[in-house]
Amino acid sequence: MQLHSDSIAGFIDFLAIEQNLSRHTVSAYKTDMNDFFAFLSMLSLSHGSNASDAAIVSKYLANLNARNYAKATVSRRMAAVRSFFNYLLDIGEIDTNPANELPSPKKAKSIPKALNTQDVDRLLGIFETYKLTPTGGRNTALVRLMYSTGIRVTEAITLRLDSINLEERQSIRVTGKGNKDRTLPLPADTAVVLIDYLNNARPQLVKNKSTDFFFVSSRGNPLSRQVVWTIIHNAAELAGLKKHISPHTLRHSFATHLLRGGIHLRKVQELLGHANLSTTQIYTALSDNQLRESYNDLHPRALKKN
Repeated sequence: MQLHSDSIAGFIDFLAIEQNLSRHTVSAYKTDMNDFFAFLSMLSLSHGSNASDAAIVSKYLANLNARNYAKATVSRRMAAVRSFFNYLLDIGEIDTNPANELPSPKKAKSIPKALNTQDVDRLLGIFETYKLTPTGGRNTALVRLMYSTGIRVTEAITLRLDSINLEERQSIRVTGKGNKDRTLPLPADTAVVLIDYLNNARPQLVKNKSTDFFFVSSRGNPLSRQVVWTIIHNAAELAGLKKHISPHTLRHSFATHLLRGGIHLRKVQELLGHANLSTTQIYTALSDNQLRESYNDLHPRALKKN
């Protein structure tokens, strides 16, 4: 894959909008990425070489050290490069992150945030209020599908009509990271919402356009990640949810609620499309934390903070 400076803009939007990072942090990432691309330009990588090769990332690390940067600066810039390639991996531009092959300082895994079931109900209730309009029907179907299957936002916006079975075996087929397909079951109530969208809202959005994307914009075009983020963010505000909520929050919530319901970790790994079980295990910690919080709030024998 050849990298282009345009990739920086998408990455920066992702950090600012979906990750909700501060302006200062986003600015630092932009500076780091500009430095990385300046290095690529120096090597003339924009004219045919494979910029996503691990050897190139290794050369960049050597270049940073050769410029006598402080260890903290080198570590931050390599972290930015890793995050950038993780972004490209998430949107399907690359199959592996070449920066992961380099040694990096170990840090504690951050536990993702998830909604409790009451907050999920409040969020879904907002979409139910507006589902009678074409875009409202689409948004209702989109969010219900993302929460009930745990699919990534990229997997949702690239769904095709022939990937969804709403008749005999109610299921969807998605293509995840590494171009690996997986088939996911659809809850009956979610299938009903999708059928309603397909029969009523989608034809009004598509009009005379010919497209096989399942979810489309008001002009019949594929949805972008930013549009999905805005849909969920605006609904969260209307629902009075003060937490930062992104499309990935729905995925976290899906996994957490399954584990708390007793679904085996291996099955959750399969549903999420994780290559390694260790990636899924982080939800075990999240589930335990939420269970502890519920105990502290509700159990009469729990120690209360003054």
